[in-house]
Amino acid sequence: GMPFWLYLCRALGKHRAWGVAMILACGAFAFVPFLAPQCFVLFGFICFVTGASLGAELAIPPAIQTDVADWDNFLNKADRSSFLFSLWSMATKLSLGLGVGIAYLVLGTAETPPVDGDDIGSMNLTLLVVIYSVVPIVLKLSALGMMWGFPLNAVRHRAIRNRLERREDINSPV
Repeated sequence: GMPFWLYLCRALGKHRAWGVAMILACGAFAFVPFLAPQCFVLFGFICFVTGASLGAELAIPPAIQTDVADWDNFLNKADRSSFLFSLWSMATKLSLGLGVGIAYLVLGTAETPPVDGDDIGSMNLTLLVVIYSVVPIVLKLSALGMMWGFPLNAVRHRAIRNRLERREDINSPV
């Protein structure tokens, strides 16, 4: 799906393309609670849509972060890109670790006995569906709300890059 997301980044802007990816993923995740246990084809389609969206969700935010690093460089007259990317990496790893840890903790504390010979209790199945589909929808829609009106678009970023390049030309030894 990356060629599609690159096209959308150029057409709509990075933050809006990322928003479209999150909307598609939310739309697909919204069907998960209503799936029947043997509905493999529909679940496969949901996995396809969310997987394609995940490509955008993993690739576009670092590109946006690069633009933000340029803005920070212009504003503070210092290149702190390494520091900013380190913070981003640390926050990403922390959120992934906390997400998995909290999910296991919730599932482990709410363990219920199997029902009708199933391997998993009904409460655990419900919690698993909520953790797999509802929680990502809430988080993605929250991020979407924050990013949809993101002010650093392509035009503003180009202006910042031009000013940074002029600053470098002025400061470079002749």
